[in-house]
Amino acid sequence: MINYKNNKHFTQNNIHKLINSSKTMSKAIICLAFIAVAIAGVLARDDGLVRTPPMGWLSWARYKCETDCKKYPKACINENLYKEQADRMVSDGYKELGYNYVNIDDCWSEMERDAQQRLVPHKQRFPNGIKALADYMHSKGLKLGIYGDVGPKTCAGYPSQNGVNGSNYFSIDAKTFAEWGIDSFKFDGCNEDPHHFDDLYPKMGKALNESGRPIVYICEWPLYQLHKGIKPNYTSIANTCHVYRNHGDIGDSWASISSIIKFYGENNAEFIAHNGPGHFNDPDMLMVGDFGLSHEQSRTHMAMWAMFSAPLYMSNDLRSISADDKKIVQNKAIIAVNQDKHAIMAKRVFVDKHRQAWVKQVEPKVKDQWSHVVVYIDESGIGDRYYMSQKLSTLIPEAKDLSDYKVEDLFGDEKIGELKGSNLELLLATGGGCRMYIKIQYIDTINILEKQSLPLLVCFALLAIECGLAREDGLVRTPPMGWLSWTRYGCETDCKRYPKGCINEDLYKAQADAMAAGGYKELGYNYVNIDDCWSEMERDAQHRLVPHKQRFPNGMKALADYVHSKGLKLGIYGDVGPKTCAGYPSQNGVNGSNYFSIDAKTFAEWGIDSFKFDGCNEDPHHFDDLYPKMGKALNESGRPMVFICEWPLYQGGHPDIKINYQAIADTCHVFRNYGDVAQNWGSIESIINYYGDNNDLFTKYNGPGHFFDPDMVVVGDYGMSHEQSRTHMAMWAMFSAPLYMSNDLRDISPEDKKVLQNKAIIAVNQDKNGFMARRLQRKDSEQVWTKRVEPQVNGQWSYAVVYFDTNGIGEKHYMSQKIKTLIPEAKPDTEYVVHDLYLDEGKEILSTLKAADNLELLVKTGGSCRMVKLVPK
Repeated sequence: MINYKNNKHFTQNNIHKLINSSKTMSKAIICLAFIAVAIAGVLARDDGLVRTPPMGWLSWARYKCETDCKKYPKACINENLYKEQADRMVSDGYKELGYNYVNIDDCWSEMERDAQQRLVPHKQRFPNGIKALADYMHSKGLKLGIYGDVGPKTCAGYPSQNGVNGSNYFSIDAKTFAEWGIDSFKFDGCNEDPHHFDDLYPKMGKALNESGRPIVYICEWPLYQLHKGIKPNYTSIANTCHVYRNHGDIGDSWASISSIIKFYGENNAEFIAHNGPGHFNDPDMLMVGDFGLSHEQSRTHMAMWAMFSAPLYMSNDLRSISADDKKIVQNKAIIAVNQDKHAIMAKRVFVDKHRQAWVKQVEPKVKDQWSHVVVYIDESGIGDRYYMSQKLSTLIPEAKDLSDYKVEDLFGDEKIGELKGSNLELLLATGGGCRMYIKIQYIDTINILEKQSLPLLVCFALLAIECGLAREDGLVRTPPMGWLSWTRYGCETDCKRYPKGCINEDLYKAQADAMAAGGYKELGYNYVNIDDCWSEMERDAQHRLVPHKQRFPNGMKALADYVHSKGLKLGIYGDVGPKTCAGYPSQNGVNGSNYFSIDAKTFAEWGIDSFKFDGCNEDPHHFDDLYPKMGKALNESGRPMVFICEWPLYQGGHPDIKINYQAIADTCHVFRNYGDVAQNWGSIESIINYYGDNNDLFTKYNGPGHFFDPDMVVVGDYGMSHEQSRTHMAMWAMFSAPLYMSNDLRDISPEDKKVLQNKAIIAVNQDKNGFMARRLQRKDSEQVWTKRVEPQVNGQWSYAVVYFDTNGIGEKHYMSQKIKTLIPEAKPDTEYVVHDLYLDEGKEILSTLKAADNLELLVKTGGSCRMVKLVPK
């Protein structure tokens, strides 16, 4: 791992620039580089070790340097941790699939060497010593790896292999490791000048070779040199090391996985030229089974590491991994792609703003033609499933256009059938979704493994605001709840190609049916909101808007009647400019004309209950005039309609505009002030941070009848883990924000449905006072938020409290705050009953605490949270 505190200039741009600067070879040499990876032994260590990528388990990303075994008995660096993971590798079928290395990382030793200058395992945490632990592993048919560092101290400050004034412990440590029965050695790069690495890493490699025991050599050599702007000598690295990192530490998030895939794509030729049997580029550990990835993102992660011919070192807890995640890391077909004997790294053959295509040559070869694995990636932040197509000649230049191929899904989701012709077209989910296929040619029985992978995860966060000025028309006295189409379905109008995912009346009816039948309506979800792209491109002769005749054949009034018959309400969309964001007719005209009044009356006649007024294609300097005019037209329409404004959002991009939140709160029921939410945690986290950074301002203008809107709830889409979905829902409730789901209620998972239907958290959101939560603390990756809620007991408020942690690595850890800090007005003798709102919907009581006590909660990492309610007795 990298000690980032001492490496402030470590950026991907530095790495990209350095690698790109080395791309001065001729085209002929580049071609040779691609060919070389198919030949076993080129630039490889020929000692017979790891001829295919090593597989196993490594502790760092999940357990880091946790040494407090009293507080964290199941998560500290001690011999029991490694034994228990080894036991599960054997009993649960991992070993049979090739996972056979159990790797210790930093923090395993005493802080001083012994009198003979030998390393000493920590006496309390490894009481039986490392040799006994290695013997235990070997008895299970597994292998043990250990950790060291090229500097005088490891990244965490423990003794390492280098000394001072040119001295080192390379030979003595290598011999010690051999005597202990060590099978693999990870040599980190902290606390040493990377200019010395070309000398130091080979010296350690030589010591290992002379130890008398075969030991896999894992180097961080190029990673730290790239960080310092040094061009790595990959020929020397590949001749010295079996495995070598060149990207910063992986994190438990889709953003981290995506950045590594991007990095490998941008430096594809360089890495392909130095990857093969016995010498592998290492994109770092597998995070499948931790807290920060959705199911789809986990599948993509596994798929791409297989494409890279990368080491598969899991860093998770095999004692508690879910059945779904276990199925991913034990997928035999994908492991076979990773373990292909040629170890050819995949080539990126297509990339645009959101999409990529990757191809990898694999066995079998038939009539001198390779089989191929293909991955399609879509990193769009919004939308449902979309088709992606590439010419077969682009994916496999040597393929015959008229060949017939049998296509099978490597993840086992469905049987695709046959492919014939020149295009490979596959349906991809957005938000981190992944699918993987194998294609077998009938005529020549050529296996073309094809994999379609990865749209990206886009999650978000939002914040709320306490009370202030309200519209006093009786509407939405608590935050509105319901469903809105945009983030999931965008402006998809091709109903022939996407019959279940296009903007038409059937989509809204189907979601209304699911809301009514699935228990959402009874919990308060009652608005079904249409977004952009619902109308014809021209108004009628009376200048009225016209619903699209093919997609809404029965008209908007009939749809409103249908929704009302279900006990629900219908919302519709417009824009303050002359065209909507997607280019459809909107409410403003030209030369000062507008359709505010005629459209408001039309919506009233149709039975519309809510109107979203976007801000595209108009100068935001005019909004202080235009939005109130539209609000006035709605008020005069004769029908109560919730007014949803994007007014502050667009003005926020203009430093010369001072946003008038008082006018906005007097005009609009709901108002956005942050960019579109996306289906990934990065989006959610950025919204949470924005609301925290502006907390004092926003709390003044939030309350009954006027609510800040951090945008839609994307629980149930493709881009967030279960833990992140819980945090997303918890924080929107803390913000007193509208809960407009944007998902597909027809096929939502039971776990996501449970999050959205949690009665205790909905009650926090729907608290009658409409207070926005306050951020009490933000320290590193941790945040603490509190919100006043009912009931009041003897004049004292109850409080909802959220602890959450965005750290990309690490296991569960305790977060703690004094009750008096969380509730400044708490009286010394008042007792607060602590209810866990995700544990039996708040019915479970955790404890009873007083003002001087600490509220200590065990919190997972990767965007996970704990949410409790403190109720005075």
